[in-house]
Amino acid sequence: MGRALELDTDETRYLLQGYYDSADIVFGEADTQIPLYKERMLVLRDLEQQYMANAHPDNLDSLGIPWKNPEPFLRHYYFQDALTYVSGPAQEKGISHFSSSNYVSEFQKNRLLLGEIPRKTIIRHLFLMSAPFLSVDIVNERLAALGYLPLKEGHESRNGERLDLLLIGFIERYEAECAGKSPQQCMKWLRNTYRAMDEKLISSGHPELRFLNFKALKSYSRGE
Repeated sequence: MGRALELDTDETRYLLQGYYDSADIVFGEADTQIPLYKERMLVLRDLEQQYMANAHPDNLDSLGIPWKNPEPFLRHYYFQDALTYVSGPAQEKGISHFSSSNYVSEFQKNRLLLGEIPRKTIIRHLFLMSAPFLSVDIVNERLAALGYLPLKEGHESRNGERLDLLLIGFIERYEAECAGKSPQQCMKWLRNTYRAMDEKLISSGHPELRFLNFKALKSYSRGE
């Protein structure tokens, strides 16, 4: 893209990160052996391992996931975890019987960092997988490590979305409200408060800011 527009490296990076809300480098199958790709994959793998290690045994039990070896069930756990945040029928009927099988290909592409992966998708990963150890600094550090712009209050997407402003405010409130509380209390606050915000975004006509709601989840969540 940059070469076609006769842009230098810095200008291409600005275009990808600042305008397209993408990573500074879009990896393809041919790039999987280069050092930078391997370095970024390690960041994501470490995050995934932390995520599954922090999963509460009761949650694993309810989903039929073994405590001693939960990693092979990452996709299913992630899908069910996301459902506990969003507003919709899954909250009213329970989630244990819902299938995550329609999320296989998208999830695999995202976790392999192949192709153009939207910044909003990566933000969702970082939010879900970092919780309850969540802060603006942690999200920004991991965004930068994966080649994306850090959160900035003044950042707007191509469509004028102000997701960064919303997310910074939400996380800062979380840090203030949950300082000194147990991980279980923090997770309860995150889920309850995000669901309340999710309802507000639906009723106010701003579904584009529902960053934890994704295509495969829409059958189970309220609104569009």
